[in-house]
Amino acid sequence: MVAVVRLHVDDDTYRFAPARDFTGKNVFRVSFERLESLETAHPEKLASGYATDVVWFTKARALERIGEYDLARRHYARVTDLGSELADAARAGRDVNARLEDARMLAPSPEATPEQAADARATQREVLGALRSEVATTHWRHVVDEELERVDVDEAATLAAHAALDPRYEAAALQSAQALVRVHGESKYHNRHLLALGDLYAAFSRRYAQRFPPPSLGFDATTFDEYAHGATRVYEVVAQQDGSVEKLEGAHKLEAFLGFTMQVHEERVPR
Repeated sequence: MVAVVRLHVDDDTYRFAPARDFTGKNVFRVSFERLESLETAHPEKLASGYATDVVWFTKARALERIGEYDLARRHYARVTDLGSELADAARAGRDVNARLEDARMLAPSPEATPEQAADARATQREVLGALRSEVATTHWRHVVDEELERVDVDEAATLAAHAALDPRYEAAALQSAQALVRVHGESKYHNRHLLALGDLYAAFSRRYAQRFPPPSLGFDATTFDEYAHGATRVYEVVAQQDGSVEKLEGAHKLEAFLGFTMQVHEERVPR
């Protein structure tokens, strides 16, 4: 179990999906669970201190790769208290995960205004950016990249929710979703970000058609088409990604959305 985690410590989990074991499960998640089961099944043997530091250190390595920074920090801290040969490496891991958890705690509260939320996320990016520079030559750079991506995803999702309630946030929501796609172009979740952008364009076009029914004089075809063409272009890109799990979803979303746009144009210029 330890060897499996050690083999994948340097994997770039920001750009590529985490490795899977022979059962097809996330190697970090399943390794942590198996080590937990080992401690439960053989408490008397581990109580002697044999390989305790190795088990805790490996669990910490696995935990940080699934985003459980506080728990990883505590496991690293336990290793430093043992006077183990792994103490120096555990001390470094403890400090990095403490800073990752601190950055996560800077996230805006649900009650925050959009402006307050933007300031909080700017602070998060500043803290994580400084940490990214410090760990650039270690495996933690991938962990920090993933956390930076989570901050950007959260911001895009929050602005999209605000735009659903207030059209004044539509421009900011689109800008944030587009930035997410652009900044994280190498992420393993790039196609997911594209689908989210396509969904945002589609939602805006549907809401526009609701506010201004197609047969009405207030309906502006140019505005509607701007949103609609954005959605179709994005869905088409994902639908053409051979080998991607999102390809099928993109194709179905494109087909459904094209049906909606055909109906709108049919109502706008009735036969």
